[in-house]
Amino acid sequence: MDLLRIIGRLSLVTLLVAPAALAQTGDWQAVRDLSEGMPISVKMQGSLTHTPCSFRDATDERLTCDYNQHTWATPPKVTFEREKIRSVRLEHTDRHNLAIGMGIGMVTGAGLGAAAGVPGRTPQAVLAFATIGGVVGGFFGLEFPLFHGHVIYRQPSTKHKGNGHDPRAAEDASVARR
Repeated sequence: MDLLRIIGRLSLVTLLVAPAALAQTGDWQAVRDLSEGMPISVKMQGSLTHTPCSFRDATDERLTCDYNQHTWATPPKVTFEREKIRSVRLEHTDRHNLAIGMGIGMVTGAGLGAAAGVPGRTPQAVLAFATIGGVVGGFFGLEFPLFHGHVIYRQPSTKHKGNGHDPRAAEDASVARR
């Protein structure tokens, strides 16, 4: 039972820990310097989620990329207007996300197999559950990545909730008063 607790805690810690986001505010040149095919995600103003895509090109007015759908068909081209982009973030490759998901799934599956194993057949249960966990975890890692790269562009004048109030300006003013 101690092994199950340890594996459970390690799995939980792995799910909760993510790299800190490092942002270069307003540095559009960092976006323009990306290599074609680089995995990125774009967050638009008013959106809660990032749109994953593969970088294609960036001009002073827009960003173009291929939308990632994990299909065998040619991905559709997507164009984002620069003034509507809230942030651009680097992403890991599908291979990286698949490996992380498989690793987490295998560890979780092995723990469940050890806990559910019948005496004398525990190694087979661990192997079977680890294999199933790896397949399921790989799928989830690919479709719902746990770890992301850092933010390379953040729009410098993002307004807070559309009320015309810029929280960064208020924070700068409060720091200046101190």
